[in-house]
Amino acid sequence: MKKYLLAMLVCLCFVLVLAGCGCDHEWAAANCTAPKTCELCGEIQGEAKGHTWVEATCTAAKNCSVCHITEGEVPGHNWEEATTETPKTCLTCQLTEGSKIQTDPRFTTEATKHIQGKWTCEVELNGELMGMPGYFESLPCTLTYEFGNAGDLLCNIEVHDAIAFMDEMKRMTSDMLYESFAAEGLSKEQADAAMKEAYGMSMEEYLTAYIDSVDMDEIFAAFKSEQVYYVGQNGIYSSDSWLREEFDFSEYTLENDVLIIKEDVLEEGGEPLQWKRAAE
Repeated sequence: MKKYLLAMLVCLCFVLVLAGCGCDHEWAAANCTAPKTCELCGEIQGEAKGHTWVEATCTAAKNCSVCHITEGEVPGHNWEEATTETPKTCLTCQLTEGSKIQTDPRFTTEATKHIQGKWTCEVELNGELMGMPGYFESLPCTLTYEFGNAGDLLCNIEVHDAIAFMDEMKRMTSDMLYESFAAEGLSKEQADAAMKEAYGMSMEEYLTAYIDSVDMDEIFAAFKSEQVYYVGQNGIYSSDSWLREEFDFSEYTLENDVLIIKEDVLEEGGEPLQWKRAAE
């Protein structure tokens, strides 16, 4: 009898081994840190794949190409300053920035050197200045001049509250659309229905999609540019292109790290802007 029971147990164990746990497995694929695993019973097959590392670059930390886990910090660029032969260059990735140092005497005067660097000016724009009368009563912005050591001049603008700006753009567009519908004799409710029929979207959805497509660089293009410059005889000479070889002259004063360029005004008859040297 004991032999019979023992034989039965051996057979039962053999059957269980063949049948596994009886679970209708739902497998999660293996990843960097875990083998192929059943999400129902926890049974595993094989081994974890392990990380596939991509070495760090100047702008990205060491990371896995599969799971995107990072290790360490972004190294950053290893800059070599501009010379008369080459622009500022990263010795690691060979990225260049700016231009090589000019040997033309116009770009090596003490006045030119003294004005080099970054200058900022805090302003409040409005709809009139932006060609949108009736909108944007006050839009705080930071204007930037960056006089490079190779005669390059960058002009830029930064809106302090981009979300508020986009909300105002949305309101402005909404007003214009409803006004155009009203001119056709449609109420807001009828306008909403017309939008739904024409575009398959409510007015709110349409405006959100429109605002998401707005290119802020185009809106503020008038405040942004890349120019060249040099300084001499109490004036800043700037040009939009080297090819023109025609430099516009602007009188300036520079005292206590406050730069005032006579022709830098936001509106006709306004006071010249005051530019302050940005901290290094």
